[in-house]
Amino acid sequence: TIIRALGSAVLPMAKLFISHVHEEAEIANAVLKFLKVFKLDAFLSSDQWQVRAGERWFDRIATELSEATLVILLLSKYSVTRPWINFEAGWAWGKDKVAIPLCYGGLMKGAMPRPYSDLQGLELRTDYYDLVKDCYLYLNNLGELAPPVPFQGNEPAAKELLDALTTFEKRQVGRKRRAPGSTRSGSE
Repeated sequence: TIIRALGSAVLPMAKLFISHVHEEAEIANAVLKFLKVFKLDAFLSSDQWQVRAGERWFDRIATELSEATLVILLLSKYSVTRPWINFEAGWAWGKDKVAIPLCYGGLMKGAMPRPYSDLQGLELRTDYYDLVKDCYLYLNNLGELAPPVPFQGNEPAAKELLDALTTFEKRQVGRKRRAPGSTRSGSE
């Protein structure tokens, strides 16, 4: 069994891997915090408690991806244009991992580009219970967990997740993002 170290404590590798672009780490951290409420441990490369200074971060990501049972792909209109999320998604696909597209930031699950649209996706704003339930169900195939009873948006953890999403989306309104490789004025 592969293990990861945290200070002097030794923890088992996470069975969940959250794939995201670093520009949207605040959403990834909100999802991680939400999942932890339901005792779902996940690896998140932007969590400084999980990848430490001096660690070979690419090796760590590769190990965590290899050991994960389930990969949550955080997909926004912006992230699907970035190479890193596509790299991690391709790795998960190639290793026959379960990959759950989780859409937000202007991308609806019905508008996911291929190959993401070949997978059943979820929308973060409305499908957060399904995310928890499906994580439990996939991990239960290992005989480990039972899903929680359904909950509403007034659940404190759900409210905190939705508040983080709303804050993120408000910052995105009016901000025009450039696609990788494009220029602002054509003279760069």
